[in-house]
Amino acid sequence: MFSATLEKSQPSEVSAAPERTDVDSFAASGSLTPGALSSARARAPDSASSTWKVEGGKLMKSSGQSQWEDAYPVATSIVEFSIVNARANDVWAGGSHAFIIHSRDAGVTWETVRLGDNATGTIVSIIAGTLSVQVKTSDNQTWSSADGGKSWTLRGE
Repeated sequence: MFSATLEKSQPSEVSAAPERTDVDSFAASGSLTPGALSSARARAPDSASSTWKVEGGKLMKSSGQSQWEDAYPVATSIVEFSIVNARANDVWAGGSHAFIIHSRDAGVTWETVRLGDNATGTIVSIIAGTLSVQVKTSDNQTWSSADGGKSWTLRGE
């Protein structure tokens, strides 16, 4: 069971992992592991990758040591972010009000993702493969997409 209240004082960081083109499953994606959710800074092997984190409800991005910038300043009044998942240039972030954004170009441009009219709660988990994406909310909803987030199905109801 997910908690409706999130611990805002514990920032989590995740860096973009190298692109994997040979797999398309949640288990094999390697995009979200317990280590990626820890508060320790994670970095992909190549130095050009960015590090992502959620801190104080804001989505933050760093391309260098201790140089953090607000990666999605538009959302400051709209949503409090709670989770980020990055793999190469593919970045997913979610937060309150079942709000999700997706970038295919490492945060240069963003698209708002619409789960469904009955999506509720705060996004607490995002697992993304090449085309498969699974999202969980604090209201125990699990949404899945098999087409990279274009269409979504509520599972278990």
